[in-house]
Amino acid sequence: MMHFQNIIKDIEHFIITSKTNGKEIEWTNTLTQAMVTKNDDEKKLKLKKIIETKQIKFLLHFTPITNLENILTFGLLPRVILDVPSIQKIIRPNFPDKKRIDGHREAFCTSISWPNYKMLSSKRNSMDTEWVIIKLNKKHLEEHECMFFRTNAAHFESRRNKNTTLEDMFYNEDNIRDELDLESYFTTNPEAEVLSSSRITPKWIERIYFSSHSNHAKLLERRLKQKKLLDNIPVSFDSIYFNPRKDYKYWQK
Repeated sequence: MMHFQNIIKDIEHFIITSKTNGKEIEWTNTLTQAMVTKNDDEKKLKLKKIIETKQIKFLLHFTPITNLENILTFGLLPRVILDVPSIQKIIRPNFPDKKRIDGHREAFCTSISWPNYKMLSSKRNSMDTEWVIIKLNKKHLEEHECMFFRTNAAHFESRRNKNTTLEDMFYNEDNIRDELDLESYFTTNPEAEVLSSSRITPKWIERIYFSSHSNHAKLLERRLKQKKLLDNIPVSFDSIYFNPRKDYKYWQK
């Protein structure tokens, strides 16, 4: 946490001093680039082998559509940074999880190969907003320090077992993976999460999924293209990842 406290102080300082010349966003973007904790070579090699063995192709992150422009500008940032009042004035984030009951305000959540559809469905039902799903480069798992959870990070099992690994997310107790006929790249539990405290820059974003061709979505896409925030990022109006995973009936038990 000391790392984040120092960054927060720096960001607040530069935002305050930059108000006189209108460079708040420029300073914020510059300072958030320092928010990366990298794995050492040994850990990267170990993670790379697991990623290749499991044939993991990408990560996914869902968020209210109102957050998309800032994510494409600043990247994905941990909650502890977004909670800073001076940063909120610039970014104005819309938080799907107001309380963060998992206790990890220093990190943000991603899923491997399929979103946590239970959580996404709950948030879509409780929040009057459209949503987007962001596809992220799998190299984030290898390059950046992450926390891995076999199920939802707020679940009592996750709070009890704090030293789980990437490989643990693909557990096969009682041959459950065979029973569910899961592809190698799917985590066993659809609520399994990867939490990251390192900023994911916009260049690591591989695709944006809108759930529909709504007027709001089309207007936003047009504006983002005009601002050149989508120059190298394809957009899909496709609801596939907004649906439950194929084994959803088993997890209804």
